[in-house]
Amino acid sequence: LMKVALVRYVNSFDLMGTEIDIIAAVVLGGAAIYGGVGSVIGTVLGVSLLVVLKNSLVLVGIPSEWDYVIIGIVIIFSILFMNYGERKRKLV
Repeated sequence: LMKVALVRYVNSFDLMGTEIDIIAAVVLGGAAIYGGVGSVIGTVLGVSLLVVLKNSLVLVGIPSEWDYVIIGIVIIFSILFMNYGERKRKLV
């Protein structure tokens, strides 16, 4: 939205290749992959966490080719953590 406001046009290819970043931000924000669970505040927090993570990787000096690998690992761990919490709630 900020880009559209500044540039005043939309190119359909601008966001191509950012699908994993969008999925990672939503999953980190607490939304379930299968749907039905999540909030806007959680998504904003997930986007913030993802931006901090990507900027930290740059500052540490990790090559940008490894960004997707590390983001994928973060997605896997967040899904495992969400499933663990859900199972624990069902047992109690």
